[in-house]
Amino acid sequence: MRVHTISIWSLALVVVCLVAPAFADPLQVLLLSGQNNHEWRETTPKLREILEKEGGAEVAVLDKPETMTAEYLAGFDVILSNWNNWGDAAATGWPEAARSALIEFVAGGKGFVSVHAGSSSFYDWADYQKMAITAWDLQNTGHGKQHHFTVKSSGVAHPITEGMADFTTFDELWHKVPVPPEAQVLATAWSDPEFRGTGNEEPILFSRDFGKGRSVNFLLGHHVRAMSHPAFATLLRRAVAWAATGSVPPAPRNLEWTQTGEALALKLNGATLWQLNFGKDARKPYFHPLALAEGPALTWEAPPDHPWHHALWFSWKFINGVNFWEESRETGLPDGRTLWDAPVIDTQADGSAVVQFNLRYEIDPGKPVLAESRTLHLSPPDWMGACTIDWDATFKALNADVVLDRTPIEGEPEGKSWGGYAGLSMRFSLMIDAEVNSEAGPVALDAPQANLDARALDFSGVIDGHPVGLAMLLREGSNAPSSPWYVIAQPDNNFHYFSPALLYRAPRTLKVGETLALHYRIVVHPGVWNSHRLRQEMAVMNAAQPKQ
Repeated sequence: MRVHTISIWSLALVVVCLVAPAFADPLQVLLLSGQNNHEWRETTPKLREILEKEGGAEVAVLDKPETMTAEYLAGFDVILSNWNNWGDAAATGWPEAARSALIEFVAGGKGFVSVHAGSSSFYDWADYQKMAITAWDLQNTGHGKQHHFTVKSSGVAHPITEGMADFTTFDELWHKVPVPPEAQVLATAWSDPEFRGTGNEEPILFSRDFGKGRSVNFLLGHHVRAMSHPAFATLLRRAVAWAATGSVPPAPRNLEWTQTGEALALKLNGATLWQLNFGKDARKPYFHPLALAEGPALTWEAPPDHPWHHALWFSWKFINGVNFWEESRETGLPDGRTLWDAPVIDTQADGSAVVQFNLRYEIDPGKPVLAESRTLHLSPPDWMGACTIDWDATFKALNADVVLDRTPIEGEPEGKSWGGYAGLSMRFSLMIDAEVNSEAGPVALDAPQANLDARALDFSGVIDGHPVGLAMLLREGSNAPSSPWYVIAQPDNNFHYFSPALLYRAPRTLKVGETLALHYRIVVHPGVWNSHRLRQEMAVMNAAQPKQ
């Protein structure tokens, strides 16, 4: 029996740390196309790109699948279907040679995978229905409006979804798709009644053995946008690998720590997932880059328009009337200085870390007015390389009262339309199609938002062709139950920024010895997190004991 090479069929999984075994030949994939009630002329090239350019397979496209024969199929390992005959009764008339060749191909030990509507065919062909794992209920199977929804593992142990973490995507979510009892449901999504859904968990990905072969029905992938989600590509490559061979060789997962006196970085297979910078030339400690596996950096360090924007960073604006935020374009220094001792760093082999800082805020050299104890808990990267940062900070007024203030807002003396910012902030890299959601719903982006109360906010968009985002959540134990948020999305001048601006409505005075505690969770993720996903993350976060 021939064995095969699968160069990157799976992205890094938390539970997999071994290098994939060496195979001799790339997988041979036959992609059925040429007819579909969806935009197959756009999606077929995307599927081919995912498997060839990004996956190392060799893909042949067949636009007339009714011409296939057993002899033609003999050179392939797996068939991927982006073809259907929905609404075209004439296309049901495949010759017997093509029908028997397809069934015998899979039953004899090969694989079949359908994407989205690719299995919606041949409603009177019983063997096809069994092989493609579908028995469409033409009276009830359907879908609502396209929207963002969260896909999660069903909990069934299976090579395709091993190590899978939840992800949110924008797609067409089908409901009431019959799943035969011999199939295994591997992933599901909740069908939201707000979008004409059922209010139930609906199957997204399911598989079965068919004779000596295997088949997978993958219901995501309505359009190229949905297929561009990295989780879609990962699951597709894994599904094709399993259908072809019965296994999913693990991808290399080489985690590497790089630590110097200037920075701490975590690399996955040579690519930096995150780097925390704290060298003597830094004005404040900051994260740059922040990225996903095989994806671009989300952060922008010192952009020309605001060189004091340090990617993901924390800064007060005014302390006792002195500016700690802006930095002189001549000297690169702010009026007030944020100083810190060398951090205490604890790294683990799984990619998790704890970093502790002692910071001080000085107006006059050697005379700090405010002290901060900051602890960062960084999670291991998940299956997409995404990480979570739990950011805990406690501030204490030292020798006198401390006034924490900001640029006045409109309606106050000398108020500015851009006033109110201070605190934890994120400046994004060059982004298109920005979208912001709070736990209560979408946030309008037609103008800067600075008076929005929320406990969680997600800012997402497309960076270098990748749909990515970053969510911030207020963790229990924070000084306030919610925060006003400062949100700017200006694509014309590449200005994408947000912050829980805790001083927006009023300055804050700390009496001598008084403390202020702030607790945030920051999540780097693929795709967009809608309000439902934010609420889910908040529930998970608050169910755990807050780290102090």
